[in-house]
Amino acid sequence: MEESLNLIPIFTSAMLLWAVSLVGALAMVVNVERLNKVISHLVSFAVGALLGGAFLHLIPQAFSYESHVSETPIYIIVGLLLFFVLERFLHLHHEHHVDGEPARPKPVVTMSVIGGGMHNFVDGMLVAAAYGVSFESGLVTTVAILLHQVPQEMGDFGVLVQGGLSPKRALLYNFASGTGAVIGAVFSIMIGGIAEQYSPMLLALTAGAFIYIAASDLIPELHRAPGRKAALQQLVLIVAGVAVMMLPQLMEH
Repeated sequence: MEESLNLIPIFTSAMLLWAVSLVGALAMVVNVERLNKVISHLVSFAVGALLGGAFLHLIPQAFSYESHVSETPIYIIVGLLLFFVLERFLHLHHEHHVDGEPARPKPVVTMSVIGGGMHNFVDGMLVAAAYGVSFESGLVTTVAILLHQVPQEMGDFGVLVQGGLSPKRALLYNFASGTGAVIGAVFSIMIGGIAEQYSPMLLALTAGAFIYIAASDLIPELHRAPGRKAALQQLVLIVAGVAVMMLPQLMEH
């Protein structure tokens, strides 16, 4: 009975990750300038949330498994390299503003949908594995991924439209690739019981992925906004993102 109850937060989080694929619909109803401003603020907040989630929760949780302490740093590095490979070879660069010359429709659409689906699959696995450790770890991982997913999905939507799809069809394709999160969660649950090192490994891999995404994708995006005022706003929002990730610890104490 307890195991079945534990499935509720896992599938709730997986469905949220799937639902966020519809965020591209905002581009069809919201003023573009206002939307870009909101996304810019969200990116700053996501940097803090990702780093806070990695350093305040996931890494300490991974090190709490005494039998795997020596392996945890290796898993963190593997997480960094894994997402480098995904980004490099599956074109999973998390663009938040689509610019440049129009790309050929077929390759762009195909790579975006396949790459997005595989990334969502990994996200679903990470969330399910984190809940397998503790409810707090699962919640922190879900929030951090959601904050990162919103600007990413906006970028993916823009790529599909730029690739030649109508906005409605691009939204449908994005929604289809979002099913990867639910499939990944199911797969994670299926193999979780037979892999002794599964939880500490996935926690460390997730931490490495979060650090990579924040440092490689999101922070360079912030440097595009010139001026001290923008830098100060970004710093405040980054700190706010870290602070949100500190709340579970503060509530516990």
